[in-house]
Amino acid sequence: MKKEIEKKKTIADIEKEIQVIEKHLQEECPKCDGTGKPRTKTGEPAKTGKNVKCKECFGTGALGYKIDMLLKSVGDIKKDIRKIREDLKAHMNRQTAEIRVLPEGHNPSLQGGNSKVKWEKGWEDYTGVFYVDPIDEKKIVLEKAKKHFKEYFENGVYHRNKKLGVFLTTGVSGKQLIEEVKTD
Repeated sequence: MKKEIEKKKTIADIEKEIQVIEKHLQEECPKCDGTGKPRTKTGEPAKTGKNVKCKECFGTGALGYKIDMLLKSVGDIKKDIRKIREDLKAHMNRQTAEIRVLPEGHNPSLQGGNSKVKWEKGWEDYTGVFYVDPIDEKKIVLEKAKKHFKEYFENGVYHRNKKLGVFLTTGVSGKQLIEEVKTD
């Protein structure tokens, strides 16, 4: 029986193997397909110019290690999720107050409507929508609406003998009638 003689690896062989492994770990540049030279409109690498380099990878042909690219992508996704979560919270907790009018003969338990029968219509849009900032509280926004009512509707010529309602709208509970006011 002959023993197989193991071929000893040289430093050059090990370096070649390391380069192969590194090449598999690196993300290839999509702009130049790993050549380091930018592609033209026809899809061919640029032939003119002496030192033409891809702007994305600076002529290396690689954008970096795949793991680094994945970690960066995960970090970007986490930032986007946090931003979306904060926007969603702000939208869900947002409150508005508005002044609507109830024309004579309309049903006070309905919102709007386009029926020809008056009783099948409800409160109609009129004026003044007031938003609550995160700093504002429910009382503050209702006071804004009431102040607007007193300033523009209470003694107004165009708003005589009208029944108005102050509504509070929240993302969770929807639109609620807070107070009904009749003008003189």
